[in-house]
Amino acid sequence: MKSRLAFVDHSFHQKTKSSDFFVELLERSFEVVRVWDEAWQGGAHATAAQIDALRVDAVVMWQAKLPEAEIRQIKVPITWVPMFDQSQGLAWGSGEAAQTRRQGLKVIAFCKAIAENLTKHGVEVLPVQYFIEPAATPIAEFSKPSVFLWQRAEIGFEEIKALFEEWPDVSFLVKVDPDPGTPPCVISIEDQHRYRVTVIQGFLPRDEYLELVGKCNIYVAPRSAEGIGLSFLEAMAKGMIVAAPDRPTMNEYIRHGQNGWLFNVRRAQPIKPCDLSAMSQATCKAVVEGADRWQSQATEIASFIAKRSPYPFKGVGFPTRARIFLEKVHRRIYRVLGR
Repeated sequence: MKSRLAFVDHSFHQKTKSSDFFVELLERSFEVVRVWDEAWQGGAHATAAQIDALRVDAVVMWQAKLPEAEIRQIKVPITWVPMFDQSQGLAWGSGEAAQTRRQGLKVIAFCKAIAENLTKHGVEVLPVQYFIEPAATPIAEFSKPSVFLWQRAEIGFEEIKALFEEWPDVSFLVKVDPDPGTPPCVISIEDQHRYRVTVIQGFLPRDEYLELVGKCNIYVAPRSAEGIGLSFLEAMAKGMIVAAPDRPTMNEYIRHGQNGWLFNVRRAQPIKPCDLSAMSQATCKAVVEGADRWQSQATEIASFIAKRSPYPFKGVGFPTRARIFLEKVHRRIYRVLGR
């Protein structure tokens, strides 16, 4: 009989389904009960009482943590899965790490930068790296470079056209559908003709979006920071070559000039023309090896989630006032040292 697991997640992911791949992996080892948290849109957090009523053996918090008062009341092992793009300070600061350790949370990190920095500050971390299963028939046509960009955030056509200015016969397919709060990029008619740009406006159903992506052989990662980066991982799984900002998590997957390109968003330098077919083969090889590693981690992930943290919330051995005092001293020391 499988142990029961509460998977606490933003209700927004009921629409995007961006956490489904991880739930599917967990379902090999657990009976997963999904708990939807509404706090991201001003609603109510999931509660310890709600989780306790489910009679689960472990809890996974995907991305955002529950309030500390709720974490304190949960008596089963808790694992947190933070994302680099949600809180970049988490990757570099000591305060969040000290709080995470004190709360008795174990961390599964899809980002090496998070794993390294939390480990440095004493948090128990399991680093993992996700790859999508490679396509059965990867893109094979590389006679002419064709670039796909989904303008979601700060990376628009102006930011990428300099990358490919030395490539003859290059064309662009730009899907203009920005994230909330980001203005749509405007591509002049002159630029559309000069650079052979096709513009697609607005939302597309997933099947139509994937069909659109499949018409190109180069994919530009749409954001300068990613939690995991499912969109560019999908492109890599198709054998497409990815050009991405030189930041996590993209620079943890892409080796510049070997299986893709990394660039500085603010000072993009032209990419030299190269053998796209050979680079695609290197991409496919990396995806096959990475997908095998990901699947082999399923048992390790389940064991990590099931075990208790070595730093339980109430097990530090100090009364509350003394513990708070020591935490203040710890934070002050780090400020003085400039860390």
